[in-house]
Amino acid sequence: MRTGGLAVDALGIVFLTEVSKEVVIRLDANGAEVARWGSDRTLPGWFERPWYAATDGEGNVYVTDYNRIQKFDRMGVLLTDWVAEMPYGIAVDGNGRVFVTSGMASEALTVYTDTGGLVASWTLNEAGLGLDWDRGNLFVAQNASINKYDSEGDLVESWATPSAVRDVAVAPDGTVFAIRDVSPSILVLSSEGQLIRTWHGGAGRGIDVDEDGFVYVMAYLGPFRP
Repeated sequence: MRTGGLAVDALGIVFLTEVSKEVVIRLDANGAEVARWGSDRTLPGWFERPWYAATDGEGNVYVTDYNRIQKFDRMGVLLTDWVAEMPYGIAVDGNGRVFVTSGMASEALTVYTDTGGLVASWTLNEAGLGLDWDRGNLFVAQNASINKYDSEGDLVESWATPSAVRDVAVAPDGTVFAIRDVSPSILVLSSEGQLIRTWHGGAGRGIDVDEDGFVYVMAYLGPFRP
């Protein structure tokens, strides 16, 4: 199974992207699968390569696909889509702005409206994204570092990590969680970048934190343990 990423909405509904099967899988708050969509190419909203997902405050789901971004309601109904060059990581803030990293040679982080209108573009490497909604900061997993930007795209600070980081998520209290690539583990960091602890276990790709501070990880070689 070639996994992608995950996102959790305000109701605790989990959305997983699975690249190899070209689908988004919806799980209820208890972890049971209730729906999946995207593999039928005769229907709107089919996927070619669904990488990462993000949710907004209304429960809509945004998915980075091959050369486009697709927006669905939580039931999987396609609302809109727009063209984007090799989109990868994605996050949506409380104002409905959509932040997307690109895997192209001209790597960038592009900011869109929730209907695909271009807002801004910053030079940046391919990376996973995490938003701190309460404080308006954007955290980017970029190689062996986590970079913290303000809402205007200005770099606030950069934290070095022991090895490359795959994805990052931020809890309501500002705690930052990051999945490492080479040595499978999750780093737990304070809002100032200080290492609090490390969770060891299997390999993972996507990570998100819900409004109650529970951490969700797409792990495919066993669970992580504090």
